[in-house]
Amino acid sequence: MELKEILKTRLGDWYNELGEEGVISTLSTPINFLSERRKQVHVEPKGDNVLRAYKLTQFKDLKAVIVGLDPYNTRGVATGVAFSSGIDFYTPPSLKYIHKAIEEDVYGGFKIDTSNNLDYLSQQGVLMLNAALTTELGQSGVHLDIWKDFISLTIKTISDNKSNIPFILLGAEARKFNKLISSNHLVLEASHPASAAYSNKIWDCNKVFSKCSSYLEKHGNSRIEW
Repeated sequence: MELKEILKTRLGDWYNELGEEGVISTLSTPINFLSERRKQVHVEPKGDNVLRAYKLTQFKDLKAVIVGLDPYNTRGVATGVAFSSGIDFYTPPSLKYIHKAIEEDVYGGFKIDTSNNLDYLSQQGVLMLNAALTTELGQSGVHLDIWKDFISLTIKTISDNKSNIPFILLGAEARKFNKLISSNHLVLEASHPASAAYSNKIWDCNKVFSKCSSYLEKHGNSRIEW
């Protein structure tokens, strides 16, 4: 199968929304880099899952965007959906903090059920992105440069062609995309939960989850079932 057909399959309606020329030009660098890099080191997530967030949350269904840093750098944990864990019995530190923040921010401390699989958010129209869509085993931030253009294209396309989208930007790298988002949308910022986990401190989520849902309701959309 030709590259264009593979990308159309993996991106779905994003392929046309982002524009064929834009997709090819911004993905050529990561594709070429990763094809060689995977021969030398272990890269997460596996190839089929790199663009999985786009496949699960199509442009036509988009309601909100979350941007983190990069995928989990432990073997087999990253799923292509930011912060989601592919191992049912393993909850990464960042995800533990997110579970706790959602419980307190949205449910007043009484959320009973939590899942390490965050596909349920993707299926509600939340595009779960990272500033880099790949990383290497035990490494963080090493692929930010190769993904910058593609993620920027994604953010700008949403900003220019949608209205009233809440963007949740977690951490310094995610906040760099703020400049691409127009005033027709809501930008919510907080530190990345990994920084709190690393220092064993309480994570201040800045109530981004409840603010996101309130904004959606205000503009006639259904709340996210966090």
